[in-house]
Amino acid sequence: MGLLKDAAAVFKKKELIFKERRQISVDIYTFSFERPEGLSWQAGQHGLFTITHRKVKPPTKPFTISSSPREDVIEVTTRIDDRPSDYKQALLELEPGMKVTMSGPAGSFHADDGERVVFIAGGIGITPFHAMLSELADEDIRVEAPPVLLYVDGEGKFTYRGELSEISDRGTAAVRFIESSEGLHKELELLEGADVEKYLIAGPYSMVESVSKHLIGTGVPKKNIRKETFIGY
Repeated sequence: MGLLKDAAAVFKKKELIFKERRQISVDIYTFSFERPEGLSWQAGQHGLFTITHRKVKPPTKPFTISSSPREDVIEVTTRIDDRPSDYKQALLELEPGMKVTMSGPAGSFHADDGERVVFIAGGIGITPFHAMLSELADEDIRVEAPPVLLYVDGEGKFTYRGELSEISDRGTAAVRFIESSEGLHKELELLEGADVEKYLIAGPYSMVESVSKHLIGTGVPKKNIRKETFIGY
């Protein structure tokens, strides 16, 4: 039923009105759009966003919705360097009131209620976990088993660091900022024997596959691992 629902959603396009762009670090940008009436999603899902104000090839790319389902905006957050692709250059050209279209939401990369979960993020793969933790941070939500977030960034930039630190300080999640694969493996060793029901991994392909292989090697069943790979455009 879930797959059929996702398939139907992908064929339904919604028009999104651009609100603002925020540069949240040297090369990380968040693009904010008005939320159409009736649109809902689960934290961690993605949409297919299509540029409409000029021709780019391809015009459509998938992005995780980085805002919480409880917010009144649709946000995507992505890395843009000093030599952006045509698609990302078109994103930078958006002005308030301009429009894109979004198909979706889609995807099964989300945590189920009541599960004890470990989130593992690499680089910009933090975006689905930002949506999940922002939703959990709402004051009227009580979490019996706060998730653990292991956030790996070899450059030490850590997108959303201030916000994630506040979430950790409030006890919504246990957040660990890690700068190497060795550090990540040490944190995972500390979790061995804990009653972890799911591991969710998001980031570059090589990182996601390496961490998944490591977990399987320690005895974690494949069915307890969910993966989301992020690529550049």
